[in-house]
Amino acid sequence: MRIKPHAALYIKLGEGGKWEQECIEGSQTLRLGYGNIPYEHSLCCEGKWEEVVERYEAMGKSRGVGTRHAKQIRLFYEAGEDVLWITFYSNRLWWCFSKPEVMLLEDGSKTRPVIGRWNSCDINGAPLEISRLSGKLLMLQGFQGTICSVREFDYLLRKINGATEPEVELAKSSRQTLAGQIAAIIRNLHWRDFELLIDLIFRQAGWRRTSQVGGPQKTLDLELVEPITGQRYGVQIKSQADFATFESYQSRVQHWEGFTRFYFAVHSPSPELERVATEGKVQLLRPAEVAEWSVRYGLVDWIIDKAG
Repeated sequence: MRIKPHAALYIKLGEGGKWEQECIEGSQTLRLGYGNIPYEHSLCCEGKWEEVVERYEAMGKSRGVGTRHAKQIRLFYEAGEDVLWITFYSNRLWWCFSKPEVMLLEDGSKTRPVIGRWNSCDINGAPLEISRLSGKLLMLQGFQGTICSVREFDYLLRKINGATEPEVELAKSSRQTLAGQIAAIIRNLHWRDFELLIDLIFRQAGWRRTSQVGGPQKTLDLELVEPITGQRYGVQIKSQADFATFESYQSRVQHWEGFTRFYFAVHSPSPELERVATEGKVQLLRPAEVAEWSVRYGLVDWIIDKAG
């Protein structure tokens, strides 16, 4: 179910994240420090926030500093069950809801229980990995305090609810339209240009060609090496092919040793081959797949120039 919180708060689980593992993997709690103010827990439970500020002033802190700390403590004590809590741990965004039942621990820190468990996936089960989050949201990791409001509230909800940013959705739609138009152009390329395009795609992807394009071999038109891993790939390029031709190629290379994968690229596939779904060691590359890769690896202008 989609979540609909009233607000969202970021919490740092201990200095340097020292409570992260225990709270998230173990006790399923939120935890707050601030254990250095005498009788502070009872004052907070009674909502005497002005007295909390005064105690900070008695410790030699300015009123502004005391007010800032009191505000963060108050959020921990008073935020309702409809408030979303987030933090960052183990290269992911974690989120939860919590009951406003604060318990004082022996070391002066306080906890409140999570409703259910901490989560690090969206509602569809996709991991909320830091590498896939906006830098605006990730700036919270540099927050110098303990608790603060999440400014990127709408973005956060869309990520957790598995929704796409409106601008991203529009860009995806435009990209799909572009790939479809490029596929139509590819079908009108001379098959020799198609052969060169396949070579350019793999080179743009960073793979190193270890053979000439074409050549005397009947089964391979390209031999490629992935520079970092050293894995080898074979590519067969056809101007025309039907399903029987593709099946024959699959059976010939299925047990070849030394190759991680094979690609069968065809400029003009038969209607039957256009409908085939492939999987396994041999991947089929028809104009639609070639167009998608051409967009991905920056070859749109090359294709347009060739068509023009």
